[in-house]
This record gives sequence, C-alpha cells and structure tokens, in this order.
Amino acid sequence: MFKWYGNGGVDFKQHLRINKIINNGNEFLADCTFQKHDPINLKVHGLFFNDKFLAWIAASNDQQ
Repeated sequence: MFKWYGNGGVDFKQHLRINKIINNGNEFLADCTFQKHDPINLKVHGLFFNDKFLAWIAASNDQQ
C-alpha cells in the first residue's frame, strides 16, 4: 500500500490498515484500508514462490 500511494508522508500505523487476510496455501488476499484523507478500500494480492514473495494491488481508476 505504501508503494501504491507513492506520495510520501505515510504513517504506517495511522494510514495503513489490514482488515482481513485470506490465506490459500502459497497465495493470499488481504482486505485493506488506506486512510490518509478519505478511506480507500484496497485488495492486496500476494504469492509465495521459489522462496520469494510478490504482492500487488489492482486498483480501480477512481483509486489511482
């Protein structure tokens, strides 16, 4: 979420919330809220593979 926002001035404890994580083996989906101004709900997808970790956010146009 920090890199998704990209404008700096983010306090991890105040602005980034992980509401729920659904784990499915080597994949997960996290329901998150970014709240620096108005709250923005985000879905963070994650994948573990070859001792590596990849996470991404697929945001709609109104959340970019």
